[in-house]
Amino acid sequence: MLRLSRKNNKSAFWLLVLCATVSTWLLQLVLPWWIIIPCGLILGFVFRNKVNFPFLAGFVALFFQWSLVALIADLENNSILSERIAALLSLPGGSISVILLTGLLGGLLLGSLQLSGSLLGKMFFPLPENSY
Repeated sequence: MLRLSRKNNKSAFWLLVLCATVSTWLLQLVLPWWIIIPCGLILGFVFRNKVNFPFLAGFVALFFQWSLVALIADLENNSILSERIAALLSLPGGSISVILLTGLLGGLLLGSLQLSGSLLGKMFFPLPENSY
């Protein structure tokens, strides 16, 4: 199978990160948080042959997005809620660990969705040998 060059593969990776970040952020402004499920599957399907690491692209995109949103919410309420959640879950580090845990859960979710979309696309709709 013909593969993209390293330069094109890196640009496709960052394009997928950008598309995932922008689309999930815009959709979550008007729809519930779980809108990232079809969004991640569709993005993984569309970029299925262009990106070698769809999981990593999804993880990076939503990890930073959800961590930033959690940090902003934490700063707005003077860390009251995150300190209570950290105490409830017995997390060391207080509010920082809750913010990182939020980003980690979001990153794992979108990363696994994009990987699933990519693998489903390769399984059910294989691309021709000479495509890239």
